[in-house]
Amino acid sequence: MLNQESKIELTKEYFIQQSELYGKEFYADVDFSFAAKSAGPETLSEFLPELRYILSKYKNIVYTMVGHVGNGNFHIIPLMNLKKEENRALIPSLMEQVHKLVFSYKGSMSAEHNDGIIRTPFLEDMFGKEVVELFLKTKQIFDPQNIFNPGKKTNGDIDFAFSHLSLKNK
Repeated sequence: MLNQESKIELTKEYFIQQSELYGKEFYADVDFSFAAKSAGPETLSEFLPELRYILSKYKNIVYTMVGHVGNGNFHIIPLMNLKKEENRALIPSLMEQVHKLVFSYKGSMSAEHNDGIIRTPFLEDMFGKEVVELFLKTKQIFDPQNIFNPGKKTNGDIDFAFSHLSLKNK
């Protein structure tokens, strides 16, 4: 059995290998997450084949799945070069399909993470119109000049989110 330090080293080695495979230009920060709230891990045997079907339509995407399957929470991490327009162009359609699937199982698109700028366009699908209107009212009360995090949680769309993607190697 591997100790924690060995697991961390193997993980680092894996990502180094992946970055070399993709010319050190892969991006692994966009996660499509499913968190069981009312659905629970007992639905994974139905959910995962549907998810894999969606992902199989995107032959050029290599992805990993990590997470906490015991509570139905995992992340799909696409490994792709976002400097290439053809790769960036795949994300909106893929996100929409995965989010629709997640919502059909009463899951969460952000799991234990926050919604962030990339998920803002899907907030109404997750929370409903009434709650999103409350987000907007709260934003207007505490930030009437829209100085803090514009486009996050309120008034953001997929074009705005993509205009903020970092294409630099980290």
